Amino acid sequence: MSGVSPLVSASPEKSFLENYGVLRNIPNLYIPVGWEGEMAADPNDRQQVLDFLDMAFVNLTPDMKVSLVYTNPSFAGPDTTLAELPTDVALERIFHNKNVQGVTFDGVVGSSNPAHTVYSFVLPMIVGMIRADAVDCDAMTHVGKARDALAKDKAYEAFFHAALARDCGAPKEHFYFLELECLMTLSLHTQVQQYYRWWDGEGMKQERGLFLARSHSLSGDTPGAFKLLKPYFKSGKVPAMAWLERGRALCISQRYDEAVAAFDKCLAMEPDNCDALVGKGISVRALHYASGNVEGLNQALECFKKVEQCGDYHVPEALHHAGTIHIAMQNWEEGEKTFRKTLMLRGSDVSRRNLALTLHAQGRVEEGRVYYNYLIRYCPEQAQGLEKYYQTGGQTYVINVGETPSIEERLTAYIETARERMKQLNMVWHGDVCDWRRFDDYVDYYAPGGKFLRGSALHGLEGADLQEWLLDISLHLAAIVVEKGFARWVIPNDQNMADVEIEFNEGCGVGKYNLFNSVLHRVEVGANADNLTNLEMLISMTSEFDEVVGSYRNPYPALPASPGRIAEFERRAARACTEMRRRGFNLTGDLNDLREIECIVMSLFQENGALKQMMDNDTLTDDFVFDIGFQLGMVCAKYYGGEWYDHDDVFGISIHCTGYAPIHPIRRLLKRIEYGLNADSITSLLSLEPALICADLTNKLREHEISTREELAAMLAEALPSVMDEDPSGKSLDRMVTMITSCAEIVRH
Repeated sequence: MSGVSPLVSASPEKSFLENYGVLRNIPNLYIPVGWEGEMAADPNDRQQVLDFLDMAFVNLTPDMKVSLVYTNPSFAGPDTTLAELPTDVALERIFHNKNVQGVTFDGVVGSSNPAHTVYSFVLPMIVGMIRADAVDCDAMTHVGKARDALAKDKAYEAFFHAALARDCGAPKEHFYFLELECLMTLSLHTQVQQYYRWWDGEGMKQERGLFLARSHSLSGDTPGAFKLLKPYFKSGKVPAMAWLERGRALCISQRYDEAVAAFDKCLAMEPDNCDALVGKGISVRALHYASGNVEGLNQALECFKKVEQCGDYHVPEALHHAGTIHIAMQNWEEGEKTFRKTLMLRGSDVSRRNLALTLHAQGRVEEGRVYYNYLIRYCPEQAQGLEKYYQTGGQTYVINVGETPSIEERLTAYIETARERMKQLNMVWHGDVCDWRRFDDYVDYYAPGGKFLRGSALHGLEGADLQEWLLDISLHLAAIVVEKGFARWVIPNDQNMADVEIEFNEGCGVGKYNLFNSVLHRVEVGANADNLTNLEMLISMTSEFDEVVGSYRNPYPALPASPGRIAEFERRAARACTEMRRRGFNLTGDLNDLREIECIVMSLFQENGALKQMMDNDTLTDDFVFDIGFQLGMVCAKYYGGEWYDHDDVFGISIHCTGYAPIHPIRRLLKRIEYGLNADSITSLLSLEPALICADLTNKLREHEISTREELAAMLAEALPSVMDEDPSGKSLDRMVTMITSCAEIVRH
């Protein structure tokens, strides 16, 4: 290698195989597990190395964490201890590391050669390429290989071949659902949403409906799944996938008897369908777990054993569930073997917890303590309850002032009651720190304009009635961080629950914090939340957030707007343009509209201003203001290259573009009007210009209309001369070029 990384020449301009095909010839990667004699893992203990990869990361940038690997041991520093793993095994493990967003190859010490970073969502395709029996095929051969791999549960190989079929020009109807199936199986939810937005195949609506049903089920919207599936069961012949998705929705709804029947229908047509086997096993186990019915538990065990025999990607999941059945039947040795096999294939903190239980049950306490200590350090919520076996005290409430114990008891009882009441709200609560983000997403979806819409259990509530429910929610969210040891209670002398505060530990954000007031304000601003308002910003500073956010799925996902709705948006924008041109404002649909709409807003505050006159004549309606907002949205969509997302409430309508934050144009316009003469550079609509220009250049780079970094830098400097004026060194410009290149890579892959 002559000291040069084999990936040194990788670039967005090259094909996937040109960039990463060399990894097929590199059998092993080298993992740094120790520095200057201090060991994080024994390089000769494969399980320790795998456990280390499940949690290890370095900060590539403040916003991006990566795993670090080397293609050649000589690239690491002299004081670095390396472990060796097969290339595909190492990259698969990193893909499942929820702490990282990618992997960096060959950060060579003392060398000017650049390291190369790959985003996590690309890793399954690389793993599939390494394991594929052939890579240099024509488009339809890739299609056939993808189908064969899916039939054998080889998700990585299937993903690789389906993506290559697309890149090689196969007709969309041949690869679209193959690739979508792989993306869903691999839980690449962001890419799934991008794939839905890419859809334009009118002739394949039936197949797409099945995948939409699965998406609804996995996001917790089982009624939506049942609605989508209903037409399939009115047809003459029900496909196996319809029975599979019905079984999945029934299982998630805890209707286990019906779920088993649906999975059996699927298995009658596809006996080796691993999704159906796992689903049936989970459903049968649920029916017999509480009673300990041995016959029923063995029936579930047979489902998981069959997956182990004929499956591939689903085997770790099946092994884990089989292990839980061994625990239920107190087959401790079999349980231990099963969980160890699971952990050799895929990291799972729940499997580590269960392994600690099986070892303790066999009297092997010190062996179990190794896994318990791992959980305490990296996944404390999974360690809860194990302290009684390993003599370590659990986290309790801490009262900050010297009140009597009855206050703690009263607070605890109130929170327990609040949590019981909250079950009526049909919110998705998991009891982890991501509940803060789930509440953020709930507000964005159900209260984008500051009031709860129909569909929310809080719809129609006002004043004290609404505040009572929001107090329940705030105390639940506060209790999570207290129970997990990230904060402590601060109870006021008057013992008013609305005045209770939490004080975060050092390093977890601000000090004392009244979460009830923050929840009230969060609802008030709705979809207009920013980094200072959004609850997620605070909770993201806790150590657990990075551990759980990797598997987070938004339980209230918005869906792309239909063509009919977009046509309505366009009609309303055109109406605004016509009226404003008549009043002297030339709205053209280009970036100069930002300045024109600024002037339109300011006319509200001028004695003879166009909107001021309309307001005085009672002809300035909310609908007309929204029309102007839609014109702002048309400009954003044009330069963003983004897609309209619909919502029942006009304030929640947004434009999404991969790699950039969504824009709520109507809400943004109303915020600008609210600030009026007091608007600053952040509130001004002109502040959108840099984001729109960057997004526009991202799309040009993605479509190869820009071929070099130098060309991109020149175009950016021309479009935003203020960047160079403010920083003549060019460093700010270079950072923006890097950001645009990264966003283009995200979209391309």
